[in-house]
Amino acid sequence: MHRQGNCLETDPLTICCAHSTPGRSGSVIYFALFFTYFLGHGAYFSAMSPYIMERFPTSADQMILAAQIASPFGTLLAGYVSDKTRLLRFPLVVSLLGFGVSQVVFFAPIPEFGVFAATVLLRIFLSGSGQLIIISCLEAGSGRFARARTAGTVGFCAIQLVLFWVETSGVIRHSSPAVFAQYAAVFHVLTAIFALGVPVHRRSHEEYHFRAAARRMVEPRVLIFFALSFVFYGCYQLVDYYLGRFLQLKGGMGQVYLGWGFSVLFEIALMPFTALIFEKFPARFLFLVSLAAGLGRFLWLYLAVDNESMPPYLSQLLHGLHFTGFYTAAIYLLQRVFPPHLYGTGHALYTVVAASAGGITGNLLTGMLLGAGPGALEFAPVFALAVILHVSLLAVFFFVPLPQTIRSFSIPYASK
Repeated sequence: MHRQGNCLETDPLTICCAHSTPGRSGSVIYFALFFTYFLGHGAYFSAMSPYIMERFPTSADQMILAAQIASPFGTLLAGYVSDKTRLLRFPLVVSLLGFGVSQVVFFAPIPEFGVFAATVLLRIFLSGSGQLIIISCLEAGSGRFARARTAGTVGFCAIQLVLFWVETSGVIRHSSPAVFAQYAAVFHVLTAIFALGVPVHRRSHEEYHFRAAARRMVEPRVLIFFALSFVFYGCYQLVDYYLGRFLQLKGGMGQVYLGWGFSVLFEIALMPFTALIFEKFPARFLFLVSLAAGLGRFLWLYLAVDNESMPPYLSQLLHGLHFTGFYTAAIYLLQRVFPPHLYGTGHALYTVVAASAGGITGNLLTGMLLGAGPGALEFAPVFALAVILHVSLLAVFFFVPLPQTIRSFSIPYASK
């Protein structure tokens, strides 16, 4: 085992190379990047579903589908360009500025075709900038990623609490969630300024070949993991694209903001320790935590459809475990599967084949079950299906063999 700087080359959870680990000032950059990124993203995220399902009731599912199709293009393009050119700072700044502009346009009172176009651009820039922020932080070490990503969760929570106060206090009257989301786009500009502090180039200097990442993807255990993730994200797209509208139908925008504020409480508590948990426990542990929380979450939502004694926004307390467990476990597992110089492409392939394709399939099924302009009762069969699929995933993840560590890495806690 050869030591370079302050970290071990053989540890994929640090993605280390000949460069020394950045100091405290580098850590501050990643904290600031995640925090401001999620201030702007959080305002968009909570307003998106209520906005398009209320303004475009007959075409909302098509607009959501367009967003889901566009997202993997941003991830794949960002990962490919970064892996191929070794560039980091320039594509990140461009993506963040594009995210801010398209967020303003998306919520503007423009014709439906314009909103469709803005949806596509927004999701490309959103996923591309998110991918590049993750890559830049992971290259500084997974422990740093877990802590910095927590700052993003705090930012997401902060903007939800501010928006909840604005919505319920009456301090600003006759304004809509769309207007607040437009104002929040300024945070993407601030994030772009912080992005000037990330390295110009990637750290890896190995030769890049796309087919090397593709060959790794088609190994049996990797394909099985991709397939299971496909099913997971087929359910999870309910959270990203439809849950906000359900909460709005049950209690107004105040419940939407409050629910998303609650959603990150466990995430803030869990996220800083995910790298340590993944190192000390079998890889499947975080996946099982996520799926158990998701099962409880969708079961609560199903029961809350016509039960007023079960406020649906309380189900959001399980979001931190549901999202954080699967999200971070997948990132760390992919780090073990793909070497550093292929990680951007490997993660992008995972996003396209598993997360996005699963989300698109789930959206098509959800759209059929809900119909046009659904009320709260129409969500019951959708939540019931999510419960059934989470029960199945829990059973499978107990026994399925997960991908092994790549051979060039030798660590004692390989996936089990």
